[in-house]
Amino acid sequence: ARRAVVVGAGFIGLEFAAVAREAGVEVTVVEALDRPLARVVSAPTAEHFTWLHRSNGTELLFGRGVKALHGDGRSNVTAVELADGSRLPADLVLIGVGVTPRTELAAAAGLEVDGGITVDAHLRTSDPHISAIGDCAVFPLARSGSRRRLESVQNAVGHAQAVAGRLAGSPRAYDELPWFWSDQFTTTVQIAGFNEGHETEVVLGTDPDAFSVLLFRGDDLQAVESVNRPADHLAARRLLAQGTDLTPTEATAPGFSLRTYLRSLAERGTEAPVAL
Repeated sequence: ARRAVVVGAGFIGLEFAAVAREAGVEVTVVEALDRPLARVVSAPTAEHFTWLHRSNGTELLFGRGVKALHGDGRSNVTAVELADGSRLPADLVLIGVGVTPRTELAAAAGLEVDGGITVDAHLRTSDPHISAIGDCAVFPLARSGSRRRLESVQNAVGHAQAVAGRLAGSPRAYDELPWFWSDQFTTTVQIAGFNEGHETEVVLGTDPDAFSVLLFRGDDLQAVESVNRPADHLAARRLLAQGTDLTPTEATAPGFSLRTYLRSLAERGTEAPVAL
């Protein structure tokens, strides 16, 4: 392929775009919203990935919809037509605009379905003899109790381990903290926790290529996004898993760091010592 068009600037679309650019392919990413990763990361992190892709030669088109794909009549794509009538030449098109879980079989079996297959904290469906795991399962988050469907490797593996343990006689509620990562070009973003709607963003670090964003709802730390700061990510996972009373005011204090804060909790006896 020489010219690729990617529809959707989510993680899958951007990861593909990065690999394609590194292979010398001309890439255009078309996104209906006004920034990349709009549904999953904060504005500062999205701005970084906008800069990252454009600086590596990716063309990003925001606020644009796709009307049609055009071909040569021999099963080969030749162009992507946008909603405004313009056309983008392409010999490869990747569509990454999210998924809708296939719940028809579950519904036909009489299982409760609500945007996915509904399960309890042990991943049991409304029929306790049937479990559902991974991307199709709507399960209660341990911290908030709200029901979510997550699409990630960590979530699918954790679900499988919890169900396997129950079937082997060691039942436990699934209470793992959600976490996620994505590698694009030379950048790694790691996310700890789940952002259920934040009000305050606190950015740690002055390096535009290495920073973390703390997302608060009121005084509740919801999630932490770390760009090229793996130590921050590990500290955030520990902090969010144990629960924390960290406030935005504390996080904006001069010299604040997640690792130092976690060590201070250990010294006060509210967290087990950990080397970071």
